[in-house]
Amino acid sequence: TIGSRVKSDFVFLSEKIQLITTTMEEDFPDKNKREMFLNLFFKEDKSFLMVGIFSIQDEILKEISIQYNKEFLRDNELNESDFQNLIQIHTKAFQRTGAGQAILTNTSPGIKVPSFALSIPYGKDTGKIVIAIVHMNRIKDTFEKKNGIMETFLINDEGTIVAHPDETTMFAAKDVLDSPVVQITLKNQLERGQTRFKEANGEFYLGSFKKIG
Repeated sequence: TIGSRVKSDFVFLSEKIQLITTTMEEDFPDKNKREMFLNLFFKEDKSFLMVGIFSIQDEILKEISIQYNKEFLRDNELNESDFQNLIQIHTKAFQRTGAGQAILTNTSPGIKVPSFALSIPYGKDTGKIVIAIVHMNRIKDTFEKKNGIMETFLINDEGTIVAHPDETTMFAAKDVLDSPVVQITLKNQLERGQTRFKEANGEFYLGSFKKIG
């Protein structure tokens, strides 16, 4: 199913994040070899745009180590400061990762590139988190509109669009909390479900949901 496929994508992303953060934190006797491994990571998986390790101190995210996809930044005329600004904008959301919660955020508007941020705890009880900014190409095939009947989109736990077949909607990071099917999804304790709902236009639709986190 679509939901299972998306969940598998994020499990794989988390594993890749763990791989690069281990390299980032490892004390290489040969610093050149460390740089070689990091550059190879971004070369082999171009969907990763940035990966950073942070600590949470007095409601502030303090950078411990951060790596960028330098080739992508150069080709898209982006600077490291553009990503640092993103971190500042979404600091409150990322801080919730400190309580052990994985957080998904739409970063497309901030860097004008279809992308999202995934923040996960770094180890257990370390007070550290990892933030990865990933290009939407990684998951976009799942959300492309295949026909005129079905529309598939991804929201985070605050009801904000993260991935959507309509780029305008995605770049707007639209809040869809007023949608009946979104309200049902967020309130429901079940991992998956299906429901008939009525939209503001008075028409009835059949909607289904699958929680991935």
